[in-house]
This record gives sequence, C-alpha cells and structure tokens, in this order.
Amino acid sequence: MGYLFNTFDFEPGSRMTGIWTARERFYGVDQVAFAQQIRLGRDQDGSVEADFLGAHLPFHAGGFHGVSPDGHPWAVVLQVAPGNSAGSVGAVNPYWPMFDGMKRALRFNAEAAVMLERGWTSDELLQVYAGQGVDPAHVDDWTVPDLLMGLLAECCYVPLPDIVAGRVIQCAFPDVNHDCEHDVFTDVFARWEIVDPLVFFRQLTDENRAISRLNGIIGSETRIVIARHDFIEAVRTTKDRKVVRDGPAPVEGAAVSTAEARIGVLPAINQGRSELEAEIFANAAPKVKELGIKILDVRLKRIDYD
Repeated sequence: MGYLFNTFDFEPGSRMTGIWTARERFYGVDQVAFAQQIRLGRDQDGSVEADFLGAHLPFHAGGFHGVSPDGHPWAVVLQVAPGNSAGSVGAVNPYWPMFDGMKRALRFNAEAAVMLERGWTSDELLQVYAGQGVDPAHVDDWTVPDLLMGLLAECCYVPLPDIVAGRVIQCAFPDVNHDCEHDVFTDVFARWEIVDPLVFFRQLTDENRAISRLNGIIGSETRIVIARHDFIEAVRTTKDRKVVRDGPAPVEGAAVSTAEARIGVLPAINQGRSELEAEIFANAAPKVKELGIKILDVRLKRIDYD
C-alpha cells in the first residue's frame, strides 16, 4: 500500500476507499509535514467527513480514507506548515499549529478522534525516499509538499521510484505501452438549494461553510469521473457528430495521404460530456443530502489540458 499506510496502526484487513489532495496554499521554504489518523463515527461517510475536517484546517494538504474490517471508517489527514509558524505563537513543538488546527476542527465532529499522529522534517522525508531505493540526487530539489504528495501517490500502488522517475519524464509507467494522459484540470459549477433548513444549520451553520463543503465534494467527484474516462469524453457531447470539410473534397479514386484521409473524421466516444456531468451529479447528490442540501444541476464549464 505504501509508506504512509504502513506508518499507522491499521487493523489487518483495513482497506483504503479514497484519496484526495487540497488546493496548494503552502508558504515559506523551511516547511514541516504532519499526518494524523482519525477514527470517524461508525455511520459517518469517510469522504464527506474528511472533506469537512480539511475545510477547517489552515495547513490542509490532502490525505486518504478507508474502512476497518468491521466497516468502521477512518481517515488520514495530511498537513504542511512553515517551520517557523510554531515559534511565531510561542510554541516549541514545530508541529503544534497543525495539531491545534485539528483539535479545533474536531470540535465540529464529536464522534471523531485522533488515534495516531506523525510529523516529518524535509530531511526525514528525504530519508524515507532513500530507504525505498530513490537516489537522493533525484529529489534534493523537492519541497516538503512535493515529497509528501509523492508518498500520497504511492498509496495508489505505484512504487515510489517510479513516481520519482515519472516526474522527470511525465509518466510513471515508461516501460508499459499505453496512452499517456497528462493532467486535466476542470472548472465545474453546480446549482443547489437548501431543502432542510434545520439540518443545514446544524451541519453547516452558514452559506460560506456550505460552499466550502460543496466545493470539496463536487470537486472530488469530478476528479474521480474525469480520471475514469478518456479525455475526449469530457470534451465532446454528440456521439455521431459529422465535420464539414473546408475546401474541395478529394477526387474519388485519387490517392490521398493518411493525414488528408483523417480530415473530417472524429474519434468515436462512448458517453460524452453530458453523461459525465450526470455521473458527477449522481455520485455527489447522496453525499450532500445529509447536509440539508439538494443539488439541482452540475456542469463542466471549462477544461484545461496541460
């Protein structure tokens, strides 16, 4: 499963059910990383609760969630903070701001509790990479967030040396014949309404927190759906679209180049953007229902291909 998963004392048979990263907001050069294993309430949704905790953490970086053999949910939440942030508030422990941030966040979830926690400096993270056969010269310019995200990616069953090599050549599987998809960034919006004001107030209190939770839930479901399909599926909608060719058509029977023969021929799609939007909607709707919210519509507004 990877270094991060093995760091914590999970019961045999525990499994990971999801992984996420937060929007980058890391400051400073001298940074430290912190991870906490959170035991959630038995009937709580790992994805929803992890997103909720992250929304209340100023140094939130990402994490992964899963379930124990008995079905009890848990989450491992990652944070990255400037190394001098503790000293600025008179604390000696460099991880105190992140510890305190989680303590405050857990006030909103009486059923959740910290089970274990672990912190790393940059040098300690570099030692983790070296211990798994990574040449230190290949990661000596990586920041603490870079190193932590590499360990998070390792939880997806990709060996750490392959992740490091993949950053250089932009592919984690150089020896495997495959279509290499680069990063796809989507801008998605949704229309929603409050259907149970009492539940909404108890769970979220105000609109700002509602928007934060919705951004996390819908954003997570969007990334999952986009990653599950070919890039072309998110771009096109019409399956049988025909392209009108500019200029004269080739003379029948005349020889044409391969490139010219492809003009006006579009790759086939199986679903298309509208069905991907419907899939995002179907996955996100049950998760926001318990917040007193109903999603009315989800649309992909913009897609950037890097």
